[in-house]
Amino acid sequence: VVINPSAAYEDTVLTANYGLTNDVDGQSVSVAWQWNLNGNPLAAATGTTLDGSAFDKGDSITVTATPNDGLEDGAPSASTAVLILNTAPSISSVSISPAAGTEATAFTCVPAGWTDIDGDAPGYTWSWAVNGAPAATTQTLDGASFDAGDSIVCTATPFDGILAGSPVVSPPVVVANSPPSIASVSISPGTGTETTVFTCLPSGWSDPDGDSPGYLYQW
Repeated sequence: VVINPSAAYEDTVLTANYGLTNDVDGQSVSVAWQWNLNGNPLAAATGTTLDGSAFDKGDSITVTATPNDGLEDGAPSASTAVLILNTAPSISSVSISPAAGTEATAFTCVPAGWTDIDGDAPGYTWSWAVNGAPAATTQTLDGASFDAGDSIVCTATPFDGILAGSPVVSPPVVVANSPPSIASVSISPGTGTETTVFTCLPSGWSDPDGDSPGYLYQW
C-alpha cells in the first residue's frame, strides 16, 4: 500500500493505492481504507483520497488497506508514513511609505497580501537599495543612507520562520530636495546715514541635504 505523492503539503490531495490482490478461493476482492493521523484513525477518512482539511504541516499520515472477499477480512496492510511539509509563504505587493519625502523623512517598507496555507503568522526579511547599491536590512530607512535626488527601493521577503517565499520589490521613490533654513539675519552696519551702504547678513545656514549656502534678498 502506498500514498501518492510521497512529498506532500497542506494543499496536496493524497491518494491511496495498492498493488495486487490475491484470494486462493478465486473470489473477488474489495479493499476498505482507513487513513491515520499521527498514528490515530481519522473517523470519517475511509476513501481513497485525503485533503488538507484533515492535516497540517508536521503531521504524519498513513493509510491502511484491509482486503475482503465478501465473507471475511484479510490481513490489513499499512503504507509507510508521509510527512506533511511546510509551505513557503507569499506576498502580493510591497510599497514605500510615505510615497514621497526628503532627507528628513524616515521611509518604511510596507508589504501587503500575506498568504500562507499553513496559517503561519506573517514574518519578513528586508533589504533596501539606494541607486541600486545595498543600503540596509531594516524595515525603515532614514536620511543617513540617502541624499536628495537618490532613488530608493525596498525588498520584502516573506518568511514563516522555516521557509522564505519569493522576494517582492517596491516601486522606487526619488528623494526630494529639502528647503534650507537660517537662524537669523542682521543689517550691517547697525547705524548709518544716506551715504552708508548697508549689507544684509544672514547667519545659521542649515540644509539637511548638505547644500552650499545660497540666498535670495528682499529689502
